[in-house]
Amino acid sequence: MTQMPGAAPDWHARADKLRLPTRAVIDGACVDAASGRTFTRINPATGRPLATVAECEAPDVDRAVQAARRTFEHGDWRGLGPSARKDAMLKWARLIEAHAEEIALLESVEIGKPITDTLNADAVACAAPIGLFFGRIANFINGELYGRPTDVAWGMVFPRGGPVPRHPSQLYEAVLEGLVLFLILYGLWRVKAVRERPGILFGVFLAGYGVMRSIAELFRAPDAHIGYLWGGLTMGQVLSVPMIVIGAAVITWAARRPVAET
Repeated sequence: MTQMPGAAPDWHARADKLRLPTRAVIDGACVDAASGRTFTRINPATGRPLATVAECEAPDVDRAVQAARRTFEHGDWRGLGPSARKDAMLKWARLIEAHAEEIALLESVEIGKPITDTLNADAVACAAPIGLFFGRIANFINGELYGRPTDVAWGMVFPRGGPVPRHPSQLYEAVLEGLVLFLILYGLWRVKAVRERPGILFGVFLAGYGVMRSIAELFRAPDAHIGYLWGGLTMGQVLSVPMIVIGAAVITWAARRPVAET
């Protein structure tokens, strides 16, 4: 959201107006836990209750899995063409970007971190791998940015890549840049010492993305108009080096800062 020059958003007012989700979302509907039990979520910054939330257990997980299975077997998604699937995934990624402020505010009231920290770096960094994941899946569906020729059993022939099997490098990137990086950030976010030092997660994202991209580039075909650079490096690997260096510097700087007061 663009702010007028000199105008600062009233985050406390926005926080008071937040309508926090309190029920589980299963089969496209908001439902209570099967047991009917709930628990109270506390704002760690104020000690006041945030919301009373459904306390989901194994039966609720079973319901969610069964609903997902029914949706999969119905075939709506499988019936979509590659372009339609790509558009749907990119739309989801754009929605995450468009609601970055709301996501940052939700994180701030949930864990007690200052809004300036969650908004400017950490929240965006933690959400970014989700967009990267779906973006790479969209690349795969669209048959673009494919990998190098290979003889591995899972090699694939891409319509635009000629008759030879190639690495599905888009899937490698989806796993590394999306899933693995998201899990690393999520694991670090659960560490109190990391949450108390704003900037560490942002630095980990920068360095982690550079490392994951460099690894994936070992299997991805270089851009046709650039080709390989010196020593067999690709442009993607070269551009990843400053991200790794900057990310490491941010982590070092953030780790040396005083613990954030909330």
